[in-house]
Amino acid sequence: MGLVEFEKWSNQTELFSDKSRMCSRIRGLTPGQRRVCRRHKDHMPAVAVVVFLKVCNILICNLEVVHIIGFPTSEIHEIASKKIGINSDYMYRHFAVIKKSRVTCKCHGVSGSCSLITCWQQLASLREIGDYLRDKYDGATEVKVSRRGKLRLSNPHYSLPTAQDLVYLEDSPNYCVKNSSLGSLGTTGRVCNRTSAGIDGCALLCCGRGYNTKRTTVRERCGCKFHWCCHVRCNTCVKTTEIYTCK
Repeated sequence: MGLVEFEKWSNQTELFSDKSRMCSRIRGLTPGQRRVCRRHKDHMPAVAVVVFLKVCNILICNLEVVHIIGFPTSEIHEIASKKIGINSDYMYRHFAVIKKSRVTCKCHGVSGSCSLITCWQQLASLREIGDYLRDKYDGATEVKVSRRGKLRLSNPHYSLPTAQDLVYLEDSPNYCVKNSSLGSLGTTGRVCNRTSAGIDGCALLCCGRGYNTKRTTVRERCGCKFHWCCHVRCNTCVKTTEIYTCK
């Protein structure tokens, strides 16, 4: 959270802690979706987690740092829960959902006359929200807690984060090596991209340990043609490809 807004957000309560009111508070649902939500409200958190994990895997599956989802908030470092507030992470995700929502309109009328316009607030796709949060995560600023309980920049040369930026108190542990106590499997054996300079590249993902190269033969369909009517015929092509995994 931003330094300016952290006290405001830290005093908020969980909006969805009361499941009986959860479905009424979610914006952008159609009447039918709201009925389904109310009918199966106990299942909605589980459904949300499954959908979130699918997007999360797309966004961070190639990161050398992969956090485990499912630890209760009470197990978060004591200083974080006291100074930033146990709800700050939730409130920022809620802010991201509202931030990326947009007004969508539809015209009604004869021959496109648009004599009547219906508009509604539409939620962005989970992937779009995830991309937004990922960008904010990459640009997060490290802060520390002063004796007065205020957040201060760890590096005074950095610019002050805004209310829309993320901050963190501690660096992540070393996820390059296996650590059972953290639930980290390390990056040994992870598939990497030899030619990429990004976070999916072998240079970063393998943490400087190097990588193994394995040649494998792949059989795939090729030269497919449509024949009238109505089927597709394909040839089978065999090619040799290289797979790179971290040492």
